[in-house]
Amino acid sequence: MSSPGLLKVAGRAAGRMAFAGLAPIPIAAAASAPVEVRDLPGVEAARALVATPEWAAFRSFWRSAGASPAEEEQNWELLQAQRDSLRSLAAELDRASPDSTASYCAALLGRLCEARLSMTRYGLPEMLTRMIPSRAVFHEEASLRRLEGRLAALGELTPGAFRDPAEVAGLLGDAVEEATAAILFDAMSDVRLLPETFPGAEADSLGTAELLAFDLASLDSLTRAAAGSDPRLEAACEDALAEVRRIRSSLPALEIMLGDLLAPR
Repeated sequence: MSSPGLLKVAGRAAGRMAFAGLAPIPIAAAASAPVEVRDLPGVEAARALVATPEWAAFRSFWRSAGASPAEEEQNWELLQAQRDSLRSLAAELDRASPDSTASYCAALLGRLCEARLSMTRYGLPEMLTRMIPSRAVFHEEASLRRLEGRLAALGELTPGAFRDPAEVAGLLGDAVEEATAAILFDAMSDVRLLPETFPGAEADSLGTAELLAFDLASLDSLTRAAAGSDPRLEAACEDALAEVRRIRSSLPALEIMLGDLLAPR
């Protein structure tokens, strides 16, 4: 049977990504045509995965990842121990994944969780290890900070008390969008989209969707410019674009997993 909730997920995913200038995803018409749950890529597997004990353990770790530790506890040994724990949980989640789409989305969320760990303690590692990080790295960090703000607002909703459904849906939708954007920015972070190629100082006031569209357009332009003249750069750009397309095609499953991961309890 068709699921109105999943149709809304599909419609939101298609609408958010339409600006990217990439080929339409298969579910683009989901908002106007009946769609069986099983027809949405990876949805059934995602729903099965979020019901497993492995997912519950990952979700518990996620909820602690954004908490900044006391200053005296901020050290590389602690961060590495947390990363090791996360990678162990991610491996268990991969083994529990019913199909390749669920496994891929779980891996994306593992990377997102590791980025949260790093950012709340020292900042994204690319900021420390690269002389000039890609512009996408700055945008990823900005999305992660906005995500933390949305999660803090969701955390302030009193469990068991009356919750305005529209308020919860709005905050959760914003959190899912920022998390998705952070994942997409990360996919582009290995390509040097230079900070100085911002469209002027007004870039500081652009929203997440506009920054994502700008970076994707820049990546596309850089790919075309490198074609035939810089094989190494062209390959890096093609790899990044391929990853963006794969993320985009996985959005129905990814949004179900993000919705469960970020929802207030």
